[in-house]
Amino acid sequence: MPDPFRTVVQRCGLCEVEGDQLELLAGVPMCAVCRTGEVDDALARHALSCTVKELHPTRATLWRTVEVVRPTILDLAVKCGPDTPRGWLRRRLGQGDPEVGDPGFDDRVKVEPADDSFTELALRVLRSPGVPQAVLAVIDCGGSVELVGRTVWVRAERSGDFGHIPELATLKLLAVALAIAVERFAREPSR
Repeated sequence: MPDPFRTVVQRCGLCEVEGDQLELLAGVPMCAVCRTGEVDDALARHALSCTVKELHPTRATLWRTVEVVRPTILDLAVKCGPDTPRGWLRRRLGQGDPEVGDPGFDDRVKVEPADDSFTELALRVLRSPGVPQAVLAVIDCGGSVELVGRTVWVRAERSGDFGHIPELATLKLLAVALAIAVERFAREPSR
């Protein structure tokens, strides 16, 4: 699994602390404190609210969900999950899901707008800075993403004793990073 962290010199995208040892997570530079999951100040700064849930519907099944609500409403409903060989083949035959235009993204992520009216906005959001990286980081962790109106959901599921599921703290960081990237897009006057 690729490491979503990389060292950069910038300002933390969550708490805005400056430093030379910040690391990128899903396209958002983060300080050591935010990477530990202590993001309450960042949530307040960006006017985000966050809910974390973990469910065990059966002994062998585990669901983890992080919901982040952003302040700006977008008329948007789209799901992004890992691509399947069938989806890849359908796209190659011209019958597949919408594509963002980046082969590294399109070959790994299945994009499902709720209906055709959401397709153009969904593709513009998914092409905006930081969003593709955040979605890919979630997919790389074995999760999926859903963007609806003001809400960003990041979900991961494990059935049975096999398979990896990311920790809630990791899912929370990815969800917050994605919500900030989508919020930046929503606030752009030229969107």
